[in-house]
Amino acid sequence: MKDADGSYLFLSGQKERHSQVHPKSGKYMSLPGDPPRLFNTSALIEASRFLVVVEGEFDTMAWALAGTPCVGAPGTGSWREYWTPALLGYHVVYLIAEDGPGLTFMDDLASHLPNGKVIQMSNKDSNAILIESGRSSLLERIGK
Repeated sequence: MKDADGSYLFLSGQKERHSQVHPKSGKYMSLPGDPPRLFNTSALIEASRFLVVVEGEFDTMAWALAGTPCVGAPGTGSWREYWTPALLGYHVVYLIAEDGPGLTFMDDLASHLPNGKVIQMSNKDSNAILIESGRSSLLERIGK
């Protein structure tokens, strides 16, 4: 999405201001009343012993760009119980918490996953770490 001057919102740190710039649409152009959907479900069929779970589409894309299978919940209060069984077959599921509400969300999710491991990020979200410090810095967060 672009602002009124034609600049991309994510490059100017304005991704969360979408509703102010485009007040008649959802944050990601969804329709009113649409149910939440797990983002990047194609990661669930990749051959991997681990999976990363984040909150937010941009952070999901950051992990995917780093070559790591990752799915994203569209918000901290959006998790659906019927998504949980898809995570049970992994050796470890890294639950990335990037702020206070994210930590509460991931701690709750971890209580339902015997293979869940909460990783609390420091000061920056996954997307910012990838852009500023690169792939290896992001992968260090999960010990890869």
